[in-house]
Amino acid sequence: MKVVDLGHGGFAIEPTSPADAVQTLTRAQLERSNVSSEAIDIFRGYVEQTSAVNKSDSSQGK
Repeated sequence: MKVVDLGHGGFAIEPTSPADAVQTLTRAQLERSNVSSEAIDIFRGYVEQTSAVNKSDSSQGK
């Protein structure tokens, strides 16, 4: 997991792998960081979609 400081109190999170993101960023951690439920759902959807694409690519030998 890599955290990028955007300045002025903003930050971005770059998981090193989708599994990293799911295991590390629990709803409680995100809520303590004042991240909205909508942002949490969007992030989790992205992780699930990315994970599915990576699994598909792996099974096709890419």
